[in-house]
Amino acid sequence: MTRKEETINDPEEWLMRDPEYAARVHKREHEIAERRAILDKNEKPLVEALTAVGWPEGVRQLEETRSVWDLVNTPILYTYLLPVLAEHLKRPYLPEVKEGIARALIVKEARGTGIARVVMDELKDQAKQMAKDYSEHSYRQVLIQALQYIGDASLEADVQQLLHGPPFHVPSEPPLTWMLEDLLKKLATPSRRKWAKQKQK
Repeated sequence: MTRKEETINDPEEWLMRDPEYAARVHKREHEIAERRAILDKNEKPLVEALTAVGWPEGVRQLEETRSVWDLVNTPILYTYLLPVLAEHLKRPYLPEVKEGIARALIVKEARGTGIARVVMDELKDQAKQMAKDYSEHSYRQVLIQALQYIGDASLEADVQQLLHGPPFHVPSEPPLTWMLEDLLKKLATPSRRKWAKQKQK
C-alpha cells in the first residue's frame, strides 16, 4: 500500500508552514486588532450619541460593534442623524473616525443645510494644520469630496481663500488643489446657488 501524496489546495496553507511568514502574519493580525480596539474606544462617544437619537433599523444592530462607517453608502435614510454627525465632526477624534463622519455626511439630505459650513470650517482648520503636518491627506480629500457633493455657492469665497490665501491656504498639493478648483466650478452652478438660498429660508 502506497502512501497518497499530500495535497494542499490553498496556497496560504503552504505559506503558513514557513515559521517566519506565519510570525509576520500573526504580528500583523495583532497590530490590526490593537488598532481596532483603539478606534472603538475613541469612537464610543459618537456611537453612543447616534444610538441615543435612534440608530437606523436595517443597519448593524449589535451595539457593541457599531461604527459610523456602517452609515457610509447604506441605502437607508438617516437624515435625523445628520446634526449629530455634523456636531461630532468638530470634535478631536482620530483621523479614521473623522473620515467616517465626513463620508457619512455625503448624502443629498445634507444639501441646503448648514452642514456644508461645518465641513468647510473643518477643512479650513485642516489647512492651518498643513503648515506643520502634511499627513492625513485622505481625510482632507474626503472633506473636499463632501463639499463637492453638498456645498453651495455661499462657500465660494472660502474656497478662494484656500486656493490663494491668506489666512487659509492649502500648500501646493496637486491633488488637493485640483479638487478645490473643481469644487469652485461646482459651486458656481445654478443648483448650488439655489441650495444657498434654500439654506437662508
